[in-house]
Amino acid sequence: MMRRPHLGAPLVALLLFTLVWATAQPGPPDGRGPSRRAPSAAAFDPATALQAGEALLTRLEVLAVFEHVHGRRDEKRELRVLLGDAAGAYGRFNLDPLSLEPVPIGLEGVAPPRPAAAEPEVLFRAAERALQALSLSAVVVPERDGVKLLLVYAGRIVGELRLNHGYAPAAHAKWLEEYGRSRWRFPD
Repeated sequence: MMRRPHLGAPLVALLLFTLVWATAQPGPPDGRGPSRRAPSAAAFDPATALQAGEALLTRLEVLAVFEHVHGRRDEKRELRVLLGDAAGAYGRFNLDPLSLEPVPIGLEGVAPPRPAAAEPEVLFRAAERALQALSLSAVVVPERDGVKLLLVYAGRIVGELRLNHGYAPAAHAKWLEEYGRSRWRFPD
């Protein structure tokens, strides 16, 4: 009786090597690949990033409140708040239109907002009150184009704040584009 060779171990080793090699390769230049490279560990200092984020958080203003619609059929609607200054939007969080409090990340699309239920000025003032109660999480997320700091409200992560690799505020143009396309926005 002839015995067939067992290929299990060499095949698993080859698959493991391929997986490790593929994830170590740089992603495409557009940054959408599986290996969005973060800054090197030597260049990244979470304590400095947090310190810069805390200083920025004290200077931020509510730039806008608007309805953000997304999803395959535009079924997800969120009431988004942009934070920043005259130079750009550096942070964002979502506001619940009924309770007028920030919505924890992951629960944004549970109840679709109805911006018309409250006057725009009321929503804007609620966003300003929420901004005063925001703090930063101790978690700093390194990304390819900078770092992301997590905004906390009442012990829950509700939004994000962006810094570049030099820990200066990093304006996120996409958020302003979303604001410009929104059907409902304040100020208009």
